[in-house]
Amino acid sequence: VRIQPDYGLIDPVSGQSQFGRCRDDWGNWFGGNNSRPMWHYALDDRYIRRNPHAAAGDSRREIFDPPGASPVFPISKTMERFNDHDRANRFTSACSAMFYRDSLLGEEFAGDAFVCEPVHNLVSRRVVTEENGVFTARRSANEKSSEFLASSDSWFRPVMIRTGPDGALWVADMYRFVIEHPEWIPPEWQAKLNLQAGNNMGRIYRIVRDENAACCGVANDEATGTSPGSVDLLRNWFSKDWDEIEPSELVDRLSSLNGWWRDTAQRVLVHRADEDFELEPLRQLSKESPLPATRLQALCTLAAREEPGSFATTEILLDDPHPGVRRHAARLLIAAAAQSVDTESALKGWPNAQKKWRALIDDPDRLVRIQIAYSSQMLDPRVAASSMLKQPDDREFVAAIFSALNESNIDAVLQEVSSRRQVTDTAMLARLTAQAAAFGRFDIASRQVTQQLSLLVGKNGTDALGSATNLLTEIRRHDDAWRRFRESDEWQKTVVGHIKFYERHVDQLVLDATRSESQRVAAIRFLAA
Repeated sequence: VRIQPDYGLIDPVSGQSQFGRCRDDWGNWFGGNNSRPMWHYALDDRYIRRNPHAAAGDSRREIFDPPGASPVFPISKTMERFNDHDRANRFTSACSAMFYRDSLLGEEFAGDAFVCEPVHNLVSRRVVTEENGVFTARRSANEKSSEFLASSDSWFRPVMIRTGPDGALWVADMYRFVIEHPEWIPPEWQAKLNLQAGNNMGRIYRIVRDENAACCGVANDEATGTSPGSVDLLRNWFSKDWDEIEPSELVDRLSSLNGWWRDTAQRVLVHRADEDFELEPLRQLSKESPLPATRLQALCTLAAREEPGSFATTEILLDDPHPGVRRHAARLLIAAAAQSVDTESALKGWPNAQKKWRALIDDPDRLVRIQIAYSSQMLDPRVAASSMLKQPDDREFVAAIFSALNESNIDAVLQEVSSRRQVTDTAMLARLTAQAAAFGRFDIASRQVTQQLSLLVGKNGTDALGSATNLLTEIRRHDDAWRRFRESDEWQKTVVGHIKFYERHVDQLVLDATRSESQRVAAIRFLAA
């Protein structure tokens, strides 16, 4: 769940995770469990749940290569296991997945994923790449058969790892003799073990390059040995309390290379909403910072401080060179419009923004396209629907478009797809017709059914049989909608007559021994449907 404590709000989010969720610099969320170290939440529940009639499928994509309980390389002695004996030296206790959001360890570590594996006394690292919206985490070239951090001490139990404000990696070592939950240890073994051994121990490691060992905990007003304006200063601690720090200093921290500082500065600026401070530096930062992550977080901070419906800066960033910024600019554009008293008037007041938004449905970045599909409900879902026909096998993109469907826009979307679809591509039309029936738009559903039935007589009769069968079968997947559709006036007055007429025609086809077996089988399937 996500929680907004200021207002007492709680909201479910996509997917399951055993030890919390983490995100990268671009708002992509990840989780995992004991034996599946990391997956990406490829679908966002707050959008998907808008349409209860569309099944989106699993929201998760595993990113580790190889997936699942992949091998690990401990340097400690392999201890006797209480269960899963075949999982020795494989992930069985993966937890605290995170991304390193700094470059102090070295540019080669920026954006890498780290996962704790306390059973095997190690922390594993993966280099994460993203291609066409799909994330993959692979071992680095110099860690093919070793780990980023491993101990020969079998009591070493790393259970949490984080990017620190100083740019170092911080690791919490629970330090226990037994890390397994007693529930999974046989009683005869429990009698032999001290399950509490180490409960008064534990330590925290700070991992950093030797040359940066002294950087931790220096306040901004102390001598640091760095030149004024150095990015290193943007990791230093403040000597004042949070509510005493000037907003301008917090805005400066949005330019930090450290993700913790950018997040914290954004959070504090948003939470100090009762203070009136100049927003122009935020606008400038969102448009001019050379660091894309800074442009993004400055934009999000600005969006939380400006009056709803203020699109000026957001519109400019729809053209940003970085796809992560474009994606969130598109998201914020629609979010701001939704908060306006008159959403339609607000959008009409920004025709250029709408034009840019529509163009992003063909953006080269897949995650941008998915965000536009999510947001199409408020502008024009036909724009996304026509693009959907170019990529009908992209499950997440199609799910995003279906999440934007409702009883008001389904007719326009169906007409768009009908006018653009290929003759043989009827699967999407069947799904959309089923949506119309599920929304109670039986007038639209009956029109599509009768149109499809009318194709049963002609040179493409066998193809039409398959299409009509798929159409009826797809609608029947929605049990309640199917029942209500058949009880409706539209069915009784329009569809029944067509079905009876073509049923006789198809009956003859089944009995015609001169027809091919495939035609007669297709006819039987239609009659069954």
